[in-house]
Amino acid sequence: MKRFSDLFDGVKGRNRRLAVAHPYGGEVIRALEEARREGIARSLLVGDREKIDASFEEAEISQDDYEIIHAPGEWEGALKSASLVASGEADALMKGKLPTALFLKAALDEEKGLRTGSLLSHIVLMDAAKIGRLIMITDSGMVLSPTLQDKVMIIGNAVEYASRLGWNNPKIAAVAHVETVNPKSQATLDAALLAGMSRRGQIKGCIIDGPFGLDNALSEEAAAVKGISSPVAGNADIILVPDVLSGNLMAKAMMYTADCAFGGLVVGGKAPIIMLSRADDAATKLNSIVMGLL
Repeated sequence: MKRFSDLFDGVKGRNRRLAVAHPYGGEVIRALEEARREGIARSLLVGDREKIDASFEEAEISQDDYEIIHAPGEWEGALKSASLVASGEADALMKGKLPTALFLKAALDEEKGLRTGSLLSHIVLMDAAKIGRLIMITDSGMVLSPTLQDKVMIIGNAVEYASRLGWNNPKIAAVAHVETVNPKSQATLDAALLAGMSRRGQIKGCIIDGPFGLDNALSEEAAAVKGISSPVAGNADIILVPDVLSGNLMAKAMMYTADCAFGGLVVGGKAPIIMLSRADDAATKLNSIVMGLL
């Protein structure tokens, strides 16, 4: 799969069930309605009924095709949504208008949540017009300052999801602020160690190299100018960032300044967790739904 349109083709007609915690606002409802019309998902809406009614009015969409579960409190709605997925009544969990920390606390609840014991990480898919294909960025929303072992698990989550996109042996660029190893920079040391682990077969299912600057990870011309020879250089499928700060800034900088389509997803749990920014538009929300239901 090379574009978001390929992901859409992969989920149309499946009619998965989506549990949405506090789906407030016209943009959320418009995304859910598009998913319903395309046969992508039927949504269970969990939250304050009056606010959900107002959101349908804002979107100018009928709620006749939706099941609404009244749960006015933030924690109540988040936990109920997570439990619907954990019990198998829904296939994926989606965050609406509520605090991210509270939503994740419910999603990871030991009794009613989606915890597996493995590390959860966040992936962003970027469909950039200039590049002409999908690029994955990770981790841009979960692990604040990942250790080397955390990065190995983040890579594992990314590679597992990449397999759902049909990406065979994806190329992973471990990026930093420079493309040379600097003993004073942990990001460059981790990148070099991960590249060595990949060459020795300690990390399977992908090709990892680094450290790379973002330019020579995405541009063959930039890599050639800097004399970098690697199968990953200029051809990265997955960008492994040093920490959440750099990943979040990278994704949002491209989202607001470049001609790109985006979607985001938390992976590593019992089921997909679609975690959106309240500022995301309907198209980004729909892309994220499609990613989760793939």
